[in-house]
Amino acid sequence: MKIILGSKRKAVVTKAQAKQQAKPIKPLKVIENLGEDVTREKLIAVQGQDPSLAKFMKEAEQNQKAGRPEVYFKMKDGILYKYCRNFEGREIPQVVIPKGLRETVITMAHDAVMSGHQGQKKTKDRIWR
Repeated sequence: MKIILGSKRKAVVTKAQAKQQAKPIKPLKVIENLGEDVTREKLIAVQGQDPSLAKFMKEAEQNQKAGRPEVYFKMKDGILYKYCRNFEGREIPQVVIPKGLRETVITMAHDAVMSGHQGQKKTKDRIWR
């Protein structure tokens, strides 16, 4: 333990603190490029081409709730949305991400500087919101 004398204050630096201060600081991981730019028009086109979304697109166009009143799909300005209720009963709209863009969305949520790398569950929760 070292004692650092200042003008009026004394600060104590433990061995663990000194060891920690000696470590070089790692730079933040910054995403240089997420690949392709995702525009509104591209999202609409990719949603329309994704066969896994066909059932939900049809449900949205026919304005059906398919036996699930708490979850339904709706088209808004050409984009497919999933509407569901959270634990408070509020209706939450979510853009339905086609298979071709899911990896990009996960990368954006996980690798961004402000994401904090909080683990799988918290990353998925952030995407869900």
